[in-house]
Amino acid sequence: GSDATGGTLEVRYAGHSTTLWVSDETDVPGRYLAARCQELAVASVARLAWSDRVRVVTRDGEEVGVLRLLVRPTGRGEGVLRIETISGTPMISTAGGEVWRPGLTVRSTDRPSQVDLEMQPARCDDHVFMEGGGSTAFKASLTLDGRPATVLLRMSGPGAAAAIAYIRDACGKQ
Repeated sequence: GSDATGGTLEVRYAGHSTTLWVSDETDVPGRYLAARCQELAVASVARLAWSDRVRVVTRDGEEVGVLRLLVRPTGRGEGVLRIETISGTPMISTAGGEVWRPGLTVRSTDRPSQVDLEMQPARCDDHVFMEGGGSTAFKASLTLDGRPATVLLRMSGPGAAAAIAYIRDACGKQ
């Protein structure tokens, strides 16, 4: 059961059962559900995933890391997705220090594509390496069929390891 301020939760354990009243002033389940629904709606048009590699290129005599976002349209439906911006993280920043602005429009029937995003360390202090939770999960602002959406684009384990290794090396940390 539930109402606007809370609901009941039945807990069963060791042959016993108890019902508890719980409330959630911050609406954690509601926020999770809204975010998950946006992820599924975006995935109905295209799968967005990071490459497991970080390339290093030289720009103006400086080495710059390159993240690659892989865009794999589903091949079905009529959805249109536009990737407006992708934010950096506490560890990873754009080469210019702003947000990335891919400006890529993808239809569900398009061919696969990719977006290369130049990166640099956002910070090099020890704290960013010791408390780096979320450092390889990027917030993407999109429009989906003309409506705004926000999704979190997480790197895979190997991709995250490659990105962190690049940042560590760029910061001179061994």
